[in-house]
Amino acid sequence: MERATSVHRPLEEVRATIRADIVSIGPADRIVRAEEIERRLLEHPAVRDAERVLCFYSAGENGVPTLPMIQRLVEFQGRRAFLPFFPAGDPAGEIKITEWQPSAPVILTPHIGAQPRYSRSVSPQEIEVALVPGLAFDAQGRRLGFGEGHFDRLLDLLPEDIPLIGLAFSVQVVPRVEEGAGAARMTAVVTEQAVIDCSGAD
Repeated sequence: MERATSVHRPLEEVRATIRADIVSIGPADRIVRAEEIERRLLEHPAVRDAERVLCFYSAGENGVPTLPMIQRLVEFQGRRAFLPFFPAGDPAGEIKITEWQPSAPVILTPHIGAQPRYSRSVSPQEIEVALVPGLAFDAQGRRLGFGEGHFDRLLDLLPEDIPLIGLAFSVQVVPRVEEGAGAARMTAVVTEQAVIDCSGAD
């Protein structure tokens, strides 16, 4: 059963609580949970049937580590992975996406995880499915971001009808994310405990 969190607290208080819950997951447990999320994710039809996947590079400090699943998508399954980036590393600029190989270098950034060191932007219309980070999600597919709005801007650039798959530990699933926290609704949320189908949610 997913963890319950009060929905009437200020967003910053909710963010602080969930960040503390994520940090409390020990390194070994984090790896085990991430492997189960990866297994469930790669079995999801929207991911299984896609060739071009928008990913995000996370080492796991604020949520699910993603490099192993990107490596599996590209190196073992022959998919094409894309990452967001800011030209010149400027978060005030337009966010773009580029194709990325796991062997290529990245630059650590406090804004969107890591971004490719070398990048050439491609059209967001090429993307078939998007893997989406978030600090919290609910069963209706609403998403609470990290407070800077970068991924909200990115999701606005994608084709309207593509599946959006939120990745989260079960401690990041709450009863309700308040409206306005993030406009885009997830198609599904994948945790180590369940795949939450949000496609028919109100």
